[in-house]
Amino acid sequence: MGWWQITADSLAGSRFVISPLAETVAALKTLHRASAAHPGERVWLETHLPAYLARSACEPVDASLVRAALGPTWNADFVTPTPLGDGEQSFEEELAAVRDADPAGAVADLAVSLGGPVPEPLRSAPDLPERMAGVLEWVWRETVLPTWPRRRGVVEADVVARTARLSRGGWTAALDELRPGTMRWLGDGRLQVNTRN
Repeated sequence: MGWWQITADSLAGSRFVISPLAETVAALKTLHRASAAHPGERVWLETHLPAYLARSACEPVDASLVRAALGPTWNADFVTPTPLGDGEQSFEEELAAVRDADPAGAVADLAVSLGGPVPEPLRSAPDLPERMAGVLEWVWRETVLPTWPRRRGVVEADVVARTARLSRGGWTAALDELRPGTMRWLGDGRLQVNTRN
């Protein structure tokens, strides 16, 4: 089981944020897996999957990078950097953190997401962060941005609901509800993030 040790100061400074990059990574995962979670997402997937598959066919290194970065149990850390600062960041600001990631660190992150060695040509590619930023920029521009106002409204409503849950049940209740059955507060400063060993 994977868990994080969280100090009281970290928890006290925690907040819910709206992240255009997180929404874009979620969209990339849906495109990559070619599987919709609900009927509304199925319509979106049917609309955008052909163009995504065509792009992947034209960019085999990018396609291999996406397969490696969206591992079976963990995403490569450099793909989803922690939002920084007090206010909401724009997609471009969040994407800059992906683009500026250390290439050697990106390879190490891919090894974790793959759960093993990173295949060539990814292992020796000097531009993995730039490539991933390009993929994410394409997904944002072509598939997320056109529906961003609606998506943003859904995320804002979710933040309001989770904040209400936090006020009624504290962080334990709010965290337990983020990913039921997977994420939960264990006590003693420990947050379970997955059920895998």
